[in-house]
This record gives sequence, C-alpha cells and structure tokens, in this order.
Amino acid sequence: MVILDISSSAKKEISSKTVDPIQLSIFGHRFMGVAEQMGRALQKTSVSTNIKERLDFSCTVFSPEGGLVANAPHVPAMIGSMAFAVKWQMDYWGDNLKPGDVILSNSPVCGGTHLPDLTVITPIFDAEGKDIIFWTASRGHHADIGGTLPGSMPPNSKELWEEGAVIKAFKVIEGGEFKEKELIDLLMAPAQSPGCQGTRCLRDNISDIKAQAAANHRGSQLIHSLIGDYGLEIVQFYSKFLPTP
Repeated sequence: MVILDISSSAKKEISSKTVDPIQLSIFGHRFMGVAEQMGRALQKTSVSTNIKERLDFSCTVFSPEGGLVANAPHVPAMIGSMAFAVKWQMDYWGDNLKPGDVILSNSPVCGGTHLPDLTVITPIFDAEGKDIIFWTASRGHHADIGGTLPGSMPPNSKELWEEGAVIKAFKVIEGGEFKEKELIDLLMAPAQSPGCQGTRCLRDNISDIKAQAAANHRGSQLIHSLIGDYGLEIVQFYSKFLPTP
C-alpha cells in the first residue's frame, strides 16, 4: 500500500500593483483560451460554408476602454479594425447599453471592413449589471447581404450601398430579446436601391448572427469564470499588460 501525504500550502497572494512574469504568462494563455473557445462555439453553431468550413471569422476580447486583450489566430486581417469598431460603438451608445444587449455593425465608417463582414459586439457587465468590465466581439464573413450581385462584392461598384445592407449600430439583441423582424428589415433594405436586391441568404444570415452572439456569450461566461478564480481587480490589471499583435 502506498500512502501519499500531501500538505496543503497557503494560496499565493497575487498582487495588483506589480506584474509577475509567470502570472502574466498564465493570464495570457487564459485570455487566449477564451478567444479560442469563442471560435469553436461559432464554428459549431454556424451554418454557412464561409464560417463553418472556410473559417472566415475572428473572435476577440477587449478591455473596458476598447483595447485589444486577446484574439485567437483566426483571420488576422479582420482583427486590426475590430478595436475601432468596438470604440465607435462605445462612443455611439454611451450609457445606453444594458445587460442582455448585443450590437450588430458592418459599416466601414464604424470600424468595419467590406460589408459582408458582420461584426457582433457584446458588452460584459459586472455582477451588479452596472459597469462594463470587458467586451467580446466576433466578425464573420457572410455569403451575401444584398446589393447588385450575389456575394455582395461587385467588382464594378462605385457606391457603398451597391455592396448591400449598411448597418452602423443596431441592437440585434436588446434586453435578451432577439430583434428578428428589425434585422430582416435591415437585411432586405438594399432592395429599395436601384438595381439592388435584399440579402439572398436570409436564413443563413440570421442563423450565423445568432451563432456570433452565442460565441460572444460563451466568451462572457469564460471571462466571469476567470474573475471568479482571481477577482475582477487582478484580471483587469493583468489584461492591461498582455502583449497583443
């Protein structure tokens, strides 16, 4: 018989004043794990070929100020402008965001790229539901959102609206309620422009937007789990020192 006598040691206190290189590495991996699991959730719950099979998406975590904290190695070209997308929404909505709100945007003037890249942004609130403590965001390339040609990227377009639906700031989920009717109206709006149609992949659009919101929610759960392990002050402190691309 083998007896293992393991004495329990006191849990090491982590400082929120000085950076411990070992702890910084641990937090770097933890935050990266959040972004990676967001990506897995998006891939599994999406339906379109672009997102589910081509993996044309990116998932990220941002600080309360909109600075990049972590991103998984999905599509790097998307990530550069996502911080601007989050900061634009912060300035636009101000204090008009509540727990259960999720924002949809794709306009280039709001930090977007080309219009088929739809960005879903979720504020993460503290336990009291008062202050935003982090943000999660996911950007996915949708097969079509309307415009003059299928694919929403006509090579001969001269105006932005020829690519399809332009969405600056829309609460696709408000107070936990998915605004499907309003979303359909936005995605079909290009039909009102000369020579254009509304989205040709409406059901895929709706399903993938829901998948993006679900991925963000998964990130929110993991962030709260991290805070449960270390406390909000420590988590936010180390998030400011993580190296980002």
